[in-house]
Amino acid sequence: MTVQAREPGVSGHVRRGGVDVWWERFGDGEPAILFIGANTIVHSHMWKGQVPWLSRRHTVVTFDPVGNGRSSRSLDPVAYAESDRLEFALTVLDAADVARAVTGGELVVIEGAGHLPHARDPASLPWSTPSSAASAR
Repeated sequence: MTVQAREPGVSGHVRRGGVDVWWERFGDGEPAILFIGANTIVHSHMWKGQVPWLSRRHTVVTFDPVGNGRSSRSLDPVAYAESDRLEFALTVLDAADVARAVTGGELVVIEGAGHLPHARDPASLPWSTPSSAASAR
């Protein structure tokens, strides 16, 4: 069986600190899945093999990290910090109208959540995975 590529149902930019980050939302269904890029040198198309299949049954959200894909570039190194990637992930979920999601991709971002005033415990984030909640303890 061949899986065809899927166009996003909704997409757009979110702005934080003078930087625009591109995001896309595919499909509809629970639990929602947020794909976080492996790092700033790889854009969200790295998930093109997973998105069409998963979005048949789930809401899938992807975003391009700062400096890659359709996101803008910054000369400020702080814009590329792990804590900012987490903030962008939260902002993208809000823009995509997703209240809670599981993650796919790099989970190190969740480990940095303790630095955010509104997310002291990774398990309290709007997404969680069994491994991230266990590693936070």
